[in-house]
Amino acid sequence: MKIKPVLYIFLYTVFIAAGIMAKDQFTAEERGLTFAEAAQLALGASIELKSAYAAHSVGAVVWALGRRAYFPKLTLSAYEDERLSKSGADTFSKNYTLGIDQLIFDGGRLFSSRKIEKARLLFEEKQIERSTDATASAAVSAYRQVLASRSMLQIRREGLQALLKQRLVLEHEVELGISLLRDLNEADINIAQEKIEIVGAEIELYEIEKQFAESLGLETLPELIEIIDIEYTPVLPLPEALRSAAEAGNPDLASARLSIKQKQEELKFARLSWMPTIHASGNFSLAGNSYPLSNYNWSAGLTLEFASPWISLGGAASTGMEGLNNQTFRMQGTSVIMPDPVSSMTPEQAKIALNMEQSSYDLAFARLGRASEAAVVKCRAFIQKRNLALESRKLSEQKLAISKLKHELGQLTSIELMEDQISHTKKELALVQAVIDIMSAEQELEKLADLPRGSLRNLVSAGNL
Repeated sequence: MKIKPVLYIFLYTVFIAAGIMAKDQFTAEERGLTFAEAAQLALGASIELKSAYAAHSVGAVVWALGRRAYFPKLTLSAYEDERLSKSGADTFSKNYTLGIDQLIFDGGRLFSSRKIEKARLLFEEKQIERSTDATASAAVSAYRQVLASRSMLQIRREGLQALLKQRLVLEHEVELGISLLRDLNEADINIAQEKIEIVGAEIELYEIEKQFAESLGLETLPELIEIIDIEYTPVLPLPEALRSAAEAGNPDLASARLSIKQKQEELKFARLSWMPTIHASGNFSLAGNSYPLSNYNWSAGLTLEFASPWISLGGAASTGMEGLNNQTFRMQGTSVIMPDPVSSMTPEQAKIALNMEQSSYDLAFARLGRASEAAVVKCRAFIQKRNLALESRKLSEQKLAISKLKHELGQLTSIELMEDQISHTKKELALVQAVIDIMSAEQELEKLADLPRGSLRNLVSAGNL
């Protein structure tokens, strides 16, 4: 996997443009909103994602510019000194120096540190991908929740209208002495309870719609053109197939693998800390009292540094010329006893961190396998629950129709008919919730295997899963 700074800068620009254009593209009076468009708007409106993409793209550019450390470092210095003396001769000196320093050997520490940084960037990239998928999935889930809440509210309102009509009949029966006043009071209690449920559903729907609109960066929701198909049945893979797909593509495992790679590089870097560092350097200077400068000197040498927790050694040797006749040779050495004994434990600490990361990965791998198989079983259970809810609603409709007929024939009281109406409303609400449970379970299956949203059916049907 490669770092893609240009791609992330482009995506960051797209996110900003999407956030700016969102209010112009979608209003309540314009065309309807689909699942895919809701996901796009949520991505464009996410401040967290914009910040993450921007920070990651900058980090990627910094990593690319870090290649500079492999190349020579050039320095240019200029020095002039003028002294005016009242008692002696004035002095003027000028000096210009060009220096070069090149890393020759560091035991691979620079290369290893860049690999650690690259592993960190790849881990961040995977985290951003997960956040992107999570934001889009949350938008789709919120979309479905709004549809479900609206559907449930409509069911409750229709149920209330039926109860109000039945109450009018019951009130007339009480006036004729056919029914008891107690039945009318009980009917009023049932109606009041339904009104309370409706008010609660309206408040909940308002909050859900408001939060959904805010997550999309909109002031008001446009028309939602997607629907909830109560007979929708996903095509499920075999538990073993989903387990294999999840183990290969699950984003959590992918992030864990990148984290392990980063820990491995950190351990390698810690073990290389004792390796010596060798630099080559050179200088060329021009000096004199006036222009043109007539004196020159040059030098070239090597610098050796060896740093361990127990002893630190440094040495330098150089040779050169001062003018045409003077050759120079210099040597220097330093040593420090036990400069940092605590750092001797750094490799061991890095090894422990790697072992912990590996153990966490192994545990997550095993849990994912069980979770994948359980998710398929759970989705099948939700499908069975929906089928039972469909059958229950059908039977409830038949029972309600029979109850209405019995009521017309005088074989059933109005209060009993109202109870059957309330029971039927509950069956319809349970059916809508069962369908939402199926869609959420299917979305969870796709998330486990890192599949594109809505692709599970096509992949299973094509035999790819």
